[in-house]
Amino acid sequence: MRIAFLVTEFPVISELFIVRQLSGLLERGHEVTIFGEVAPTPARHERIEAFGLLDRMVLRPAVPDGLPARVAGLAGIARREPLAGIASMLRTLNVGRFGRHTLNLRLAYATPGWTRAGKFDVVHAHFGPNGVLAVDLRAAACFDAPVLTTFHGHDINVLPGGPGARGYDRLFAQGDAFTTNSRFLAERAIALGCPADRLEVLRMGVELPPELPVRVPSSDPMRVLSVARLVPEKGVDTAIAAVGRAIEAGARLTYRVIGGGPLEGGLQAQIDAAGLHEFVTLTGAASESEVRAAYRESDVFVLPSVRAADGSEEAQGLVLQEAQAMGLPVLTTAIGGIPEGVDDGGSGYLVAPGDADALAAHLGEFAADPDLRRRFGARGRELVEERFDIERLNDQLVDCYADIIQSGR
Repeated sequence: MRIAFLVTEFPVISELFIVRQLSGLLERGHEVTIFGEVAPTPARHERIEAFGLLDRMVLRPAVPDGLPARVAGLAGIARREPLAGIASMLRTLNVGRFGRHTLNLRLAYATPGWTRAGKFDVVHAHFGPNGVLAVDLRAAACFDAPVLTTFHGHDINVLPGGPGARGYDRLFAQGDAFTTNSRFLAERAIALGCPADRLEVLRMGVELPPELPVRVPSSDPMRVLSVARLVPEKGVDTAIAAVGRAIEAGARLTYRVIGGGPLEGGLQAQIDAAGLHEFVTLTGAASESEVRAAYRESDVFVLPSVRAADGSEEAQGLVLQEAQAMGLPVLTTAIGGIPEGVDDGGSGYLVAPGDADALAAHLGEFAADPDLRRRFGARGRELVEERFDIERLNDQLVDCYADIIQSGR
């Protein structure tokens, strides 16, 4: 199959699941082309270079500020496009059909490269707004192929503005198929009007290491890890408070947080004010290989997510599956799609959002019982093998493409 991926930016550190899908498709003999912009700070992953993914990109022209500059820029682009591309660009100038995307010329700027790329069997749009863009590009005759849209979280939790909003009406009417990474998100999509008969739950998968790290119980402090953006909805402040309370109760542990973000300064101030600088370390962003090494060197994983101020919730929490794939017990919260990926009381514990006391109690429990950590870690690995193996999920994705093509929608 010839498959087009429509993304916003690529490769993004928080969206390495797209890299895993792309490389999996190439491993299965399919051809892929990526339409989007290069991320300002491209993610590092060995599969990006190994599969030459950046060389497979068709770059979307940047949209200048101001209408006069946009018109002038579009004229320059048109001179480099074949006649079919120019015709598609002109078709986007239809306010009645495309609304504000005609007026701001953003749709016209998304047309270059499609007709030159040839025919595709399916176009896979990641995130709802790119799904809207895909059906509009098809309506402008940029391509003639079914459109699959994958929703990931914020694009349904918040965009297009909550239940009753009309932003996805055109997508739900014209899109051929849809996937979400959890039943939780599927229910929210259906509530917005997504047709249930065209919607499938397709979880984001992780690579399974061939062997689990050997973690020998020792007299050393228990090593706790979080991998998260430093934003309010990840709840890292709750984890820091829990670590402090667990230590006060006698638990011996250290806590490392991998990730960057706007709360870094405030979280460091919290650490210093609590006198935890010897126990808690913020290490900033890291590469995929560095994160994998951190999983191997840790004993417990924590993701204390909370509901964001805008109402969004964690749709899957892929890092929980990454941690469990490495045999780590997990501590997390019972919101969004998180419970679908954790065996509560078997591979980890689910607590209420913001409950530092409950987190502290479970940290103390794990610190006192290395064998409990081992049992939970083994169950977590089993759960990931059952539900989140990237190889099985990439096979499911290929089947999904084949079904869409065969149905002729």
